[in-house]
Amino acid sequence: MSLKFAAAAALPLLLVGVVVQRDIDTRWDQMAVRLDQLGAERRARDTEREAAYGDTVDGPAWPHFEFALNEMKRVWDTKPIHNFDAVEAKTPEERAERDALLAELEPAFEALHRGAHARDASTGVDLSDGSLEDAGALPMAWYLSNFAVAKAQSQIERGEDLAGVDTLLDTMQLGRDLVTASSLVEEMMGLALLANEYLLQWLAGGGADQMSDEAKERWLDGMDRIHASIPAQSPAMAGELERFLRGLRRTVEPEASQVSWMSNQDWHGPSRGPGLAYQFSWRAAAADLMDRAPDLVRRGEAAYGLSGVATMEALESLQAEMEADDNPLIGHFGRYLVITGRSRIYCMARFDFLRHALAVHLGLDVELPGDPWGRGVRVEVDGDRVRVWTPSGEGDGALDVTVGMAK
Repeated sequence: MSLKFAAAAALPLLLVGVVVQRDIDTRWDQMAVRLDQLGAERRARDTEREAAYGDTVDGPAWPHFEFALNEMKRVWDTKPIHNFDAVEAKTPEERAERDALLAELEPAFEALHRGAHARDASTGVDLSDGSLEDAGALPMAWYLSNFAVAKAQSQIERGEDLAGVDTLLDTMQLGRDLVTASSLVEEMMGLALLANEYLLQWLAGGGADQMSDEAKERWLDGMDRIHASIPAQSPAMAGELERFLRGLRRTVEPEASQVSWMSNQDWHGPSRGPGLAYQFSWRAAAADLMDRAPDLVRRGEAAYGLSGVATMEALESLQAEMEADDNPLIGHFGRYLVITGRSRIYCMARFDFLRHALAVHLGLDVELPGDPWGRGVRVEVDGDRVRVWTPSGEGDGALDVTVGMAK
């Protein structure tokens, strides 16, 4: 009798489990359809832009950029340059070594130039399977940018300051194209290129003292063109949602060892995840992220339309809300959005500080750039040095750009 009673009592629970699992499977299949829609929207984006200077040529930029990055990797792998600071070349021997390396990299610089002047700025990173296997050469963009600064330094030393400015604008255009791409890894790399640390180090030391007003005007005009072509809203947020969820679909029902970040997110598999709704299957968590993340992405993008400090506050509020959610994937994706959002605000401010310092050198009456920390932007002029900076607070990055050029 007791066995019959137990069986009768278990039947409704079994039926509930079947219904819940069927609903999860349905939402999982719907997620695949919606991911395809996200991919179609991403591919339909207008990726055309004008060159920062000179003529714009029809055709895709990425094949040229990719060639340049692969050339950089070839030289990086075959030459003893890993510990050589080309920008710090001071002695005749160091400059000779620098110029020999630059000559070796000339095919890369030529390809960089062609890419910077091609009209179609779409990149070649494929998001369709959720991996970033096509992004393997991206780290070389940082090294190529460093050596582009060294090339500009060498050109200006020889009195070719207009050519030096063109070299700087070419690498900034690569940065611009990555900033407007569709994945966070591309955007983060592009942000680093827009205001290269080596470039700022060189300028602070007066490395461009020989730059003429004509070259300064050309450089400022090119940077203004690049700035105007960067959308306020980051397309990488929607692209990252697509890539992230496609990656989840590839792993099916992974253990923590298969997805590196899981071990840090209090996720222990489908039977013990936080929140009752996600204990049946982690597919339910992924489907829930698909349902809710587009709105979260829109809210993140809308934050960029606010002033600097308001943007920071909006992003931090969104992150706190997402991290408090029962669904661990919501919290994880929120961290992606906010970390990249803060980097974007900071790096774009640094780019603006550089533009402002150059405008002051030219004696232009321009408005102060925005201050993401809300503490006020300072401008100090000391002889031929212009410093644009803002105080940083605890946990904030320092925004401090000094440009030394003969007036």
